[in-house]
Amino acid sequence: MLEFPGHQSFDFGQLLQKLVSAQAPKLPPVRKPFDSEVEFFKRSPGTAGMRTEDGSVILNPFNGPEINQKSVIMNEQARVLFKQGKVPQPDFDITEEQRSLFKGTPYEEDEEALKETIAARILSGDSSAGEPTPEQIEFVEKNLSPMFAFEPQFEGLF
Repeated sequence: MLEFPGHQSFDFGQLLQKLVSAQAPKLPPVRKPFDSEVEFFKRSPGTAGMRTEDGSVILNPFNGPEINQKSVIMNEQARVLFKQGKVPQPDFDITEEQRSLFKGTPYEEDEEALKETIAARILSGDSSAGEPTPEQIEFVEKNLSPMFAFEPQFEGLF
């Protein structure tokens, strides 16, 4: 159950029951980072994971135990799906609070990427997206949640 203060909470279990699909969708793979990517993570310890040019997701091998690895994977997989055009681009409004949270980041100047990261963070339960609006929650429930309604397989990663 995800709860957002001041907004109706929603249960992903109920969403799963509403799905008509008989098979789990193919999500982007998670792979070990290449040496050059490990070097990037050494220089960028605040980056928990990222999507890659080959359509994969990688995790920072230096992440501490406080990092929710599954949440990072879900977030980055959603961003890959946006990049690959497998889900529609977010068309919701961004709040002033959310804009202020991303001030000084690469997202500040890229409206499309900002909307994608807000949607992906809402999906993964990352509070750094700011307070989601009903419109944003509806977008995530309709377009992203069904892709992740089946338990992803993470064996061998942790």
